[in-house]
Amino acid sequence: MFINTAKYCLVLCLLIFAISCQSIVRFSNKSDGLAKFTPKKENPPRRNIPGKNDYLCTYKLMEQARFQVIEEAERWIGTPYKFGGTTHSGVDCSGFVQNVFSNVGIPLPRTSQQQYIYTEKINYNDLQPGDLVFFGKGGNVSHVGIFAGFGNMIHASTSNGVIQQDLQEYFTYQAVMGYGRPKFN
Repeated sequence: MFINTAKYCLVLCLLIFAISCQSIVRFSNKSDGLAKFTPKKENPPRRNIPGKNDYLCTYKLMEQARFQVIEEAERWIGTPYKFGGTTHSGVDCSGFVQNVFSNVGIPLPRTSQQQYIYTEKINYNDLQPGDLVFFGKGGNVSHVGIFAGFGNMIHASTSNGVIQQDLQEYFTYQAVMGYGRPKFN
């Protein structure tokens, strides 16, 4: 039930974001205390500027990719754990992560250590759905999961297979090595 609630919240947030991006409006402060809408003048689009991307379009594509990652990860829930496994009949943690991202068109290395090195390091406070959480000891990464939002991650547990689990609950089993952001664009 929580998975469906989180999924609907994520869909609702993305829908609100998409609708708000279609009409660019700003509030004006009037002395009467009521917020009134005034259309924002849009600058003409920049054309033929190498290396410049439309930030809003890039952000929307990135958010869409994050949603696809979580949706794909949820399809793997219930898959049994198998060391070295890479299929729905059995998968380990890094094989699960690699397959999820590969299935939405984002390449990642095979092992959790390689995935840790490959991703952009971020802080806990900057975690967004689709980012990776790495666990280990003594500088060696031994486990990886996908942050699903709302304090949860989806990962291939050795005892339960692919599950969604509260991060704080999992912190009691393993030490966090860090957080990584795959290249979404």
